[in-house]
Amino acid sequence: MIIKFLVTIVLMVALVAYQCNCNDWWPPSGKTTQAPVVLACGQGLVAIDGEFNGSRSVQLGEVPWQVSVQSKAGGAKWGHSCGGVVISKDFVLTSAVCAGGGSNNEAFCRSEAGIVDLPKGGWARRRRRQADVLYPGQDTPGLKYTMRSYIHPDFDKETLANNLALLQLAQPFDVAKAAGTINHICLATETAAPDADQQLYVSGWGAIDGAIDFRPQLQLVKARQVDCEPIAAPAAELPNQLCVVQDLLDDTMDECVGDFGGPLFSTNGGNQSTLVGIYTSGNGCTSANNTSKFLDIKPYLVWIQETAKPAYG
Repeated sequence: MIIKFLVTIVLMVALVAYQCNCNDWWPPSGKTTQAPVVLACGQGLVAIDGEFNGSRSVQLGEVPWQVSVQSKAGGAKWGHSCGGVVISKDFVLTSAVCAGGGSNNEAFCRSEAGIVDLPKGGWARRRRRQADVLYPGQDTPGLKYTMRSYIHPDFDKETLANNLALLQLAQPFDVAKAAGTINHICLATETAAPDADQQLYVSGWGAIDGAIDFRPQLQLVKARQVDCEPIAAPAAELPNQLCVVQDLLDDTMDECVGDFGGPLFSTNGGNQSTLVGIYTSGNGCTSANNTSKFLDIKPYLVWIQETAKPAYG
């Protein structure tokens, strides 16, 4: 009698497990939990190899702070429009013009990190899973929509002075799920002195003035800072501007690397990078009188940290 009762119980449990397809009823066999990837700021899964000339494609996880800022208008598909930088799981740093320059366009702006191949665009499909509704991008670790944009209060639409913005994400980047392909970059301190051993780099897909076609894969190029050429009157030199020449093999604008809103960063002899500037203007990059223009972020560190609280850090 007892044996018959036990057999009945086992059969009932097996039937319920079969009907609901519940793997949780049985312990996994031979499966192990993968340890989470933990990276310090400015580190990637792959150390940046500086032994190259001209520009080259980036490996996944080599520049994990790079962001594709995407926009849509007039019913068009989402498309890459600017670059950006991950400074925390909740915030992306970019230029003010890339965030709409003060217009309320959060619904038409999203950020994608953890990629090297340029996305083709299009809405993420809505789907239901049990009782939960997954909104576009919610189940993708690096594709997040904008909840609010913060334009620097001193941004000038006419001169493009203080061309800086922060995008607050509607959901944070899922850094754990991204497994090292998304990471925030280090921010320099106001008193940090440049290290002679550090190499400057520019990364991006090519979303700058005059660009017609973007690069399908994220590009990286060595760069060097030069003195900015004097600006003829009545124009005035913009404050906190860095002029940069890219070390390209071909001295043409078509070869320029980077995106407006994207990063200029320095990398030390090890595997750690620090943000130096944000690409803000310029359609050249190959000579001292035709440079890429970046906004030096050091004078804006207090604004960045205060605006991004408590997420920053």
